[in-house]
Amino acid sequence: MSTIPIPLGPHGGIVAANVKPLKLEYEEREGWLPALCTLLEVQRSRADNLLYVQSREYYEAVTPERGVYFAAWQGAGLVGFHLSGFASAIHPLWRPYMDRIGGADSEFCVNIQTLVHPDYRGRNTGSVLQQEALRHLRERGARHSLVTIHPDNVANLKICARLGYREIDRTLVYDTRVPRVLLHLDMRATPPCAREEMPQAHGKSGEVGSRGHQPAW
Repeated sequence: MSTIPIPLGPHGGIVAANVKPLKLEYEEREGWLPALCTLLEVQRSRADNLLYVQSREYYEAVTPERGVYFAAWQGAGLVGFHLSGFASAIHPLWRPYMDRIGGADSEFCVNIQTLVHPDYRGRNTGSVLQQEALRHLRERGARHSLVTIHPDNVANLKICARLGYREIDRTLVYDTRVPRVLLHLDMRATPPCAREEMPQAHGKSGEVGSRGHQPAW
């Protein structure tokens, strides 16, 4: 039995151990946004939290032109979500790396956050959410995905390595000068479930995404 309340949402029938992610529709946000924000508050309250939890307005501002959500549901409860942003969401810190990689700005997207309820981790839910997001982004024309991860977030460095992300730098980022591993996924050449693991990671597991991430919107 779960020891942490599962935030309720409008969908049902999804089993986290065999998740089939659902794309969250912007027009229906009043139905799913409260559940998503409750899940974020669950994460914020954890002593080992490595995720920067933004305001409700931040997540509500993700219009279909700026990004896309995918979510996993257990019964009527939201147990995980993934947020990717399109080119307009990419932080200026990425500019020199994008110039080095090459390609039009419209070919880039950013992996902003993946969060799974603590009781449902270790069941491949986060990986499946990200795979579905990458499939959707490829269909939209994205060819490169970028993400920053706390260097202590071992579990999610490994998840991203399996998805094909490769480390391109380790540095202090954003106004708060937080340490981050910067990763790039070449979506033109990388299979969705690469098996190589990311080396040199130490510490806690948690969630994918940027603590202190500051998108352009």
